[in-house]
Amino acid sequence: LIHSGRGPGRVMTQTDRDADSPIGPATAEPQQDTRSWGQDIAIAAAGFAVEGVLFGVLYTFGVVLDPIREDLDARRSTVALMPAISAFLLFFIGPFTGWLADRFGTHRTLAAGGVALSAGLALASVAPSLWLVILAYGVLGGVAASLAYVPVVAHIAALPSRRAPALVGIVVAGVGIGTAVAAPILEGTVRTHGWRA
Repeated sequence: LIHSGRGPGRVMTQTDRDADSPIGPATAEPQQDTRSWGQDIAIAAAGFAVEGVLFGVLYTFGVVLDPIREDLDARRSTVALMPAISAFLLFFIGPFTGWLADRFGTHRTLAAGGVALSAGLALASVAPSLWLVILAYGVLGGVAASLAYVPVVAHIAALPSRRAPALVGIVVAGVGIGTAVAAPILEGTVRTHGWRA
């Protein structure tokens, strides 16, 4: 006979399995979407601006490659290490910057990214040697990119909103649009004031 209570002969129900599971119910209730369009648009616009400025600085490297090479009397292949290192660090340390965002909050990692990018650009503008420029632009720029890009995209993707996938698309579009807008601005600045400006 099937009887109530624990022990042999009892048929376990889904409720029993959920109670025994260390991770909770097998089918969790979906999170209720309580976010308004305004909230979603505001956070997507902020993320779009962050990625646009960040990659507008880092992905327009081609504009300053020759001026840096001529100023520091360096080989083109050596100068090209800067964006290579930056791109490598963006994704290589992504798991660590994602953990930092989980531990300390997206706003703090984003602020740290802003500090790293500002410090890198400031150091590059006064660096007397190519290797210091590589450290400033490549290493600090790559760290800044990872501190900003990974946590922001992960944060928006995890929002309790049915529009989260579309919001991520808007944010990531900032990479391309920021680069397209920044390139002619940077070119004019380099032509007028030099690459260190």
